[in-house]
Amino acid sequence: MRLELRQLGKHFVTRHGRVDALTGIDLTIEDGEFFVLLGPSGCGKSTLLNLLAGLERPTSGELRFAGEVVAAAGYRAWRSPPERDVAMVFQSYALYPHLSVYGNIAFPLEVGRKTSKTGIDAAVRTIADTLQIEELLPARPAELSGGQRQRVAIARALVRKPRLFLLDEPLSNLDAQLRAETRVELKRLQQELGVTTVYVTHDQVEAMTLGQRIAVLRQGRLEQVGDAQELYWRPANPFVGRFVGAPQMNLLKAHWRRDGDAVRLNLGGQELVLTGMDTTLFVDRQAGPCLAGWRPEHLHLEAEGKGPVLVGRAGLSEPLGREYLVHVNLDGAELTVLEDGRPPAAGETVRIWPEPERLHLFALP
Repeated sequence: MRLELRQLGKHFVTRHGRVDALTGIDLTIEDGEFFVLLGPSGCGKSTLLNLLAGLERPTSGELRFAGEVVAAAGYRAWRSPPERDVAMVFQSYALYPHLSVYGNIAFPLEVGRKTSKTGIDAAVRTIADTLQIEELLPARPAELSGGQRQRVAIARALVRKPRLFLLDEPLSNLDAQLRAETRVELKRLQQELGVTTVYVTHDQVEAMTLGQRIAVLRQGRLEQVGDAQELYWRPANPFVGRFVGAPQMNLLKAHWRRDGDAVRLNLGGQELVLTGMDTTLFVDRQAGPCLAGWRPEHLHLEAEGKGPVLVGRAGLSEPLGREYLVHVNLDGAELTVLEDGRPPAAGETVRIWPEPERLHLFALP
């Protein structure tokens, strides 16, 4: 099912005044797509999910499912959650403690009373087999691990074959290893079923591994939409540049200008003349103050003979296994460099070679 959000907005009125949770969201989610809403806490992700589910009404704009307006500002149109044929998995899983796993999964089918007992049993056992929880059907939720409860919640949502599957940070209660395993399982399941899926998370690793496309939100506004590669290599602004990618992108106040086929970049009194870049990226950018960004993996120590370098003083080094994250003081600003060689001693003067073609230039906010 294709979703269209047109200038969708939502505000709440509290005793402290009006709060704009979402403003002017324009977005299209294609039929069968695994789409991720990514952003920090309080950016409006869950509010947007609730609008899709029909748990909230928009205060501006409209929402279309397969071309039909299901919600619009001013009560011009409204389809209830059952009419939208949406299934949702919450962060808490919200399983019924007094029911068995079988009862929890069967519940959505029993409520409608449109499916025979034989049909319900077949549907429950089929989805349980798909999610590898058949042996858990007699158990109660209290007897299950976090990962098992999560599978039961997904099974309950999918058993009635909804047109839209919504997930609100469903993996946040799991440990790191189980979260990684479940990500793979969830992606496989969605591809198998082909149901349009909208997934909310603040974890950029989850977003990049799961989503066919990702929407980055901040303070109720859409910052950028694209696949993982586009967001990583072509961030639209400093917020997306730092939010997507780990460790975070380095951002330094700088001044830049073009010099023929090169870019001259002044960072706190140190000047770099960078060549070998795609200067067409800078055609529409006006020279002057900017934010210069490099990801830690695109900065290199011990850069003798590689090209223009920055000189700084090494600080703390964080071991990450086969790599080190080295913090370097550069004229009062801090850079982080991801290196797999021997880390420098704290206080040691170091030379940093930034890969010219990996430079990101942003306008000052």
